[in-house]
Amino acid sequence: MESCLRSLFNLDYPSSKLQIIVVDGGSKDGTIEMLTHEFPQVHLVTENRKGVAIARNTGWKHSEGELIAYTDDDCIVDRNWIRTLVNTLGSNDAEGAGGPLIYLYREQIPDSYKGTPIGAFDLGGNQLQLKIGQNLITANIIVKAEVFGKIRFFESLVYNDSEDAEFCRSILESGGKLLYVPDAKVFHDIDARRINLHYILKRSFFSGITSYIIERKRKRNLSLIPKFLRYFLVGSFRFFLRRTVSDFYWFAKCFIAFLSSILLVFLCK
Repeated sequence: MESCLRSLFNLDYPSSKLQIIVVDGGSKDGTIEMLTHEFPQVHLVTENRKGVAIARNTGWKHSEGELIAYTDDDCIVDRNWIRTLVNTLGSNDAEGAGGPLIYLYREQIPDSYKGTPIGAFDLGGNQLQLKIGQNLITANIIVKAEVFGKIRFFESLVYNDSEDAEFCRSILESGGKLLYVPDAKVFHDIDARRINLHYILKRSFFSGITSYIIERKRKRNLSLIPKFLRYFLVGSFRFFLRRTVSDFYWFAKCFIAFLSSILLVFLCK
């Protein structure tokens, strides 16, 4: 948290135009005391409800700006991060923009974990306009405040997994425009406890259920069963062909999504 805030206060951007909000979800590790003594200029908001999506919604509700930017407490933003994103929105008719999430200590991440959801995100080296099925990541995103008049983070997602994918998809489906900007960099100091198969399996379980919920929100019913069955079969083929950790994650996620579509589609009519 402290390193993240120091990087935010070191941004190459007028401090008078920045409002830095920290949403605290009931921490008991001395975070509030640290903020009070080290960063009294931060707008601290306490949120008793748990969940990333809930915290995202709480944050924008306390914002006074026309643009809302998000990052996470274990991230360090590039000095030009906000300026790059603001300039991108200023020169494009878009509702939001975001960039890559880069491992702060890349040498600590085994190559076998590339492509797994342990904390990196990259859509390539060129700026691009997102299509439905693509998304930005909420550890590195800026959105026009007016967007929240019709779209909010979906708070009922299991484990708040994939709230960023669902949020971006809702913007795109409403006709909005989102841009990926490779020069808007954020660095992620990931928890080493994520680098194991137990964490990957846990994420695949919740991501699988969440994938079903995202589709179910859009009022699809029996059609979800063959859809997720197809994903599961493709995931099975990829996993048994290559046997990488990322393929294991995709295989397990699709399997859980398929089971969810069978078990829940009849219970949530």
